[in-house]
Amino acid sequence: MTLAEGAGAPRASATWLRLGLLAAGLALVAWLVAGVGAARVGELLAACARWLPLIVALEIAFVATDLVAARALLGGADVSPRMWVRSAALAYAATTLLPAGRAAGEATRAATLAPAVGAVHATAVCARLQIAVLAANALFSLVVAALMASRGDTLLGVALAGNGVVCGALAAALFVVVRNARAGRWLRQKFARFVAASPDTPPPSTAALARATASCLVGRAIQAVQYGVVVAAVGGAASPANALTAQAIHLVGAAVGDAIPGQVGALEGAYRTFAATLGFAGDPARALSIALAVRVAQLALAASCLVVSTFVVRAPRPSVA
Repeated sequence: MTLAEGAGAPRASATWLRLGLLAAGLALVAWLVAGVGAARVGELLAACARWLPLIVALEIAFVATDLVAARALLGGADVSPRMWVRSAALAYAATTLLPAGRAAGEATRAATLAPAVGAVHATAVCARLQIAVLAANALFSLVVAALMASRGDTLLGVALAGNGVVCGALAAALFVVVRNARAGRWLRQKFARFVAASPDTPPPSTAALARATASCLVGRAIQAVQYGVVVAAVGGAASPANALTAQAIHLVGAAVGDAIPGQVGALEGAYRTFAATLGFAGDPARALSIALAVRVAQLALAASCLVVSTFVVRAPRPSVA
C-alpha cells in the first residue's frame, strides 16, 4: 500500500461513518415524526410556510455576522465584494449540505479566499473565526443557562452550561494553537482534525478576535429572534423567554449531534425531549416542527447559495504569499 493510499483509507472511513450517522439521523427523524403524527407535522409545516421568508431572512442575517467577523480578522487584505459574497455562500452551502458540516464550511471559505490573500492567511483567518464562534457560543450558552436555571428549567440549564464549558475549552485550545508554535505542533499531532491553522502564521490580534466574537454574539441574538419567530409560526407564545428556550434547545441538540451531518435527528430529538419546557407537552408535534421548519429554511437557503455562487464569478487577483 502506498503512503497516499494509507492516508486515503482513514478519510474514506470517516466519510462512510458520517454517511452512516446521517442515515441513522434520518431514520430517527422519521420515527419521531411518526410518533407525534405525520399528518399533524405536515399541517404545522404548512402553517409555517407564510413565515418562511422571514425565517430565511433572519438566517441570512445570522450568516452575515460570520462574514463580518471574518472581515475583522482578515485585517487590511484587499478582497472584492464578489469574493466575500461567494465565500459566504459556498461556506454556508458546504456547512449545510456536506457530511463534515462546519469544518467543510470553513475549509471552503478558506479555499475561496485563498486566491486573494494566500492559502496560509486564509486558513488562519478561518481558524480564528472558529475561535470567535466557539467563544461566542460559550458566552451565550452560559448566560442563557443561568436564565434557564432561574426559571426552574434545571435539566436544560445544566445541558446548556455543559455546552458552554466545552465550547470555551475548545476556543481556548484553538487560541493556543494559533499563538504558540510548540503547542501548535503538539496539538496538530494529537488532535489533527480540530486544527485548521498553521502554527507558522502570525498570532491573532486580540482586538480583532474581540470584534469577531462580538459579531458572533450579535449573530446568536439574531438567531434567538429567529427561533422566537418559529415558535410563533407553530402556534406558540411569542415571548423572549420562549425564544431563548427554543434557541437553548437548538444549542444543546447541535452539541449532542455534532458528529452527525447537519445534526440530523439530534436537533429533532432535542425538541421532542424538551417539548414540555416550551409549553407543548400536550402537542409535541409543535416542538418537533420547530426543528423541521428551521431545517427547511436552511436547505432552501443552501440551495440558493449554490445558485448565487455560480453567478458571482471570482474576480482574478494576485495571490499573497
